[in-house]
Amino acid sequence: MWAMILALGLLVGAGVSAAPAWKPFVEPYRQVFPSLEIAIATIEDAPGEANAAVIGDQDGLIGVELTGAKPGAAFELVVRIPGLARDSRLSGKIPTIAGPIALIPRLSWDYAT
Repeated sequence: MWAMILALGLLVGAGVSAAPAWKPFVEPYRQVFPSLEIAIATIEDAPGEANAAVIGDQDGLIGVELTGAKPGAAFELVVRIPGLARDSRLSGKIPTIAGPIALIPRLSWDYAT
């Protein structure tokens, strides 16, 4: 079984009433399928069809669902899948969107493995 590590750094400004909460997700079936990830890696996003609540890879299957983060707060997400992928990072600012946000980095698969 492959170990996967997700780490989220979130810089939260003063005045936030509730602490941000994050929940990692792996689709489908909470399992990593490298062949599926590689097969969809070259799919181009259709212009105008991007989901504003998804930051990063619109078709990604591994990421974090984030709630309660202050809009404009800086974040950095690192996904590690030792033996299958190099550290994959996503950073930016939390957008002004009602509801949960999905942070999904484009994974850096190690194709030689």
